[in-house]
Amino acid sequence: MTSSIDLRPGAPRQLIDFGAISERADVYDNPVDAYLDTLGSQSSRITMTSVLGAIARTFGFDNPRDVPWRLLNDQAITKMLSMLRSEKYSQQTIALYLAAIRGVARRAWRMKLIDADTYESIKDIKPRGEIRLAKGRAVPSNDLRRLM
Repeated sequence: MTSSIDLRPGAPRQLIDFGAISERADVYDNPVDAYLDTLGSQSSRITMTSVLGAIARTFGFDNPRDVPWRLLNDQAITKMLSMLRSEKYSQQTIALYLAAIRGVARRAWRMKLIDADTYESIKDIKPRGEIRLAKGRAVPSNDLRRLM
């Protein structure tokens, strides 16, 4: 949902006119927007917008808002993570993709687009814990001899 709120001083700040409706009103029509608005900083929103765009392209969509998130399930995510691993994405990048999907899944569940079982199965997916060696330096041969 794109915001059309006028943020100029003195402009009305009301998101929803609760006096004009008699039923519950949803502010968001897409879990992507709902998720991005939960992020604490503009930098995080920019990063996750980019990540969600890449995820959408993985699923064959140009825009993350076009992905039918209500059809999301743990098997689709597991398959995507497997593809990322086969393409040699770093473990940190894979964890970032998974965090974005979990965030959208949480919002989709809150919006009643997915059921609790589906959300729990997505939440239970863990990034594979690979050990990444820290970058080191070459040790001169005379230092090696002193160590031995």
